[in-house]
Amino acid sequence: MERPEDLLKGIQIILKILEALNAYIGIENNKLDAIEIVEKAITSAKLRNVHVVALETKYPQGCEKQLIKAILDREMPLRKLPSEVGTAVQNPGTVVAIYEALKFGKPLIERVLTVTGPGIKNPQNIKTKLGTPISHLLSFCGGWRDESPGKIVMGGPMTGFAVSNTDVCIVKGSSGIVVLPPHMVPEPDQYSPCIKCGKCADVCPMFFIPSMIGYFSEKGRYRDAEEFGALNCMECGSCAFICPSRRPMIKFIRQAKGQIMAQKKKAMPRG
Repeated sequence: MERPEDLLKGIQIILKILEALNAYIGIENNKLDAIEIVEKAITSAKLRNVHVVALETKYPQGCEKQLIKAILDREMPLRKLPSEVGTAVQNPGTVVAIYEALKFGKPLIERVLTVTGPGIKNPQNIKTKLGTPISHLLSFCGGWRDESPGKIVMGGPMTGFAVSNTDVCIVKGSSGIVVLPPHMVPEPDQYSPCIKCGKCADVCPMFFIPSMIGYFSEKGRYRDAEEFGALNCMECGSCAFICPSRRPMIKFIRQAKGQIMAQKKKAMPRG
């Protein structure tokens, strides 16, 4: 909304480099002001090969697979890149950074991220320098609502990682900080056995059975977890969110991925 002209200049650079015919800007259909601003900028720049696509407001949708399917109705094969279906996917921050790098020779030294959550006083979007401790950002947003936070998550509320202290710094991949109050944070390992309800399979955008991946990971049966699609999981967190037993599905899946890749690396011939 604030820099549509720079966004479009970055898109034109990418189109030229990739020799692509068209560009599509996906914006959720509940952000009508953003859609209007970008469409006006496209009209003003007289760009006939750049199009705005109003997407259904739902989660998850930011993953490459979901965006390609929603915008172009193309299905990306498992373990393949967007180029396999004739596409390339970039987020707006990267597109603007490409424009600034080529136009001004500016390296990636800053990024826009969101500081939010019911545990912070003044949630907002912030442009900050890479390397900034998150304690500075939390202070800028007014600090805690309670005496102390229950958990601070680096990344999205569904896919992020909890940080142990506020000295952790912002890096290129930081997308947001979520602050949760103490009453919203369950005790560690406070979950029940799987009740085989199937809700996780109903919401999985990859059509996996997350409960089985979690079960095999918990039991150390990583080869079985791989057969059920562990390596192809996009870690959206929908299964953990819907689980009535509050099982830490993302923890199990990440554990399985790490062990599977370690085993594959160990099995590779040396020399």
